[in-house]
Amino acid sequence: MEPFTTHSLAFSRITFLNYLIRLYLVFFAGLALIESASFLSTVEGFCLLLAKLIFVVFHVFDTSITLNVAVLRHGFAGFALEVAASCSALPQTWLFISALLAFPATWPIRLVRILLGFGVVQLLNVIRLSLVFYL
Repeated sequence: MEPFTTHSLAFSRITFLNYLIRLYLVFFAGLALIESASFLSTVEGFCLLLAKLIFVVFHVFDTSITLNVAVLRHGFAGFALEVAASCSALPQTWLFISALLAFPATWPIRLVRILLGFGVVQLLNVIRLSLVFYL
């Protein structure tokens, strides 16, 4: 192992700053794209897909749930949940993906981590929306 020197400390600070600069550039560019009007139809389509997924999961346990476009409604209690763009967890997912893109790694490893991370973040989002709906 190499002894600790001020040169290695300065190098690690530069490497860390490069990582942070890449992270901020990738994150804010992607966030601007997600929030842009041209990307809005894609976000709405993702919300519809998310609402259908939540409906399928809910309908297994409770058959009184109905789905109207992106609104989940409980048949007996009457309360409803609209899966809107703010419920998609896309900005949080993009933060995770931009961190992976900014961190130095090979592309196959990045791709596997991006796919796994996207799945985990969206799974946690479905759990979050389930808790919001039933609690």
